Amino acid sequence: MPAWHTDREKQTLFEEAALVHLSGLYYAALRLTGQPADAEDLLQDTYLRAYAAFDRFTPGTNARAWLYRIMHNLFLNNVGRAETRRTQSFSATPPATLAAVADPGAPDPAAGVEAMLDPRLSAALAALPADFRSAVVAVDVSGFSYDEAATILGCPVGTVRSRLYRARHLLRTALTEGYHSAREGGPADA
Repeated sequence: MPAWHTDREKQTLFEEAALVHLSGLYYAALRLTGQPADAEDLLQDTYLRAYAAFDRFTPGTNARAWLYRIMHNLFLNNVGRAETRRTQSFSATPPATLAAVADPGAPDPAAGVEAMLDPRLSAALAALPADFRSAVVAVDVSGFSYDEAATILGCPVGTVRSRLYRARHLLRTALTEGYHSAREGGPADA
């Protein structure tokens, strides 16, 4: 039985539980998708699904993990669809507007992420298989524990560890190959 009696109460409770995680989820969505417009679409779909399913959310539990699980499932569904057809994303809502909903004084998360990350890292992350990228984003980007990531990703902890190991190895290889080739014939560091 829901903890609210009116739609307004539901909306207020949802905002209190979910909107505080908007910036962090946008950052994770941006890392998963690699494109601001796709991240906006994924985030919008996540919040729409979460609001529709809010009556199944248990107040007092980890709302961040619940939202991330929804986002992860949507991302994997979108990856499957994207392999069969090409679409062009469009969003009428700029990322700064989305961020302002949770914190009016917050800077645009996309600008902060793009300024912080080396383009080679972004490209290497985007090149990872979706399952590996999801594990990296859940643990290394979003800061979930292995146990939380396993619950979010719907797999055993050992699988999370394995995916992280492989993903980190692929990232390290991609980034060090670029580094070594940029050194113009210098000796390769181990």
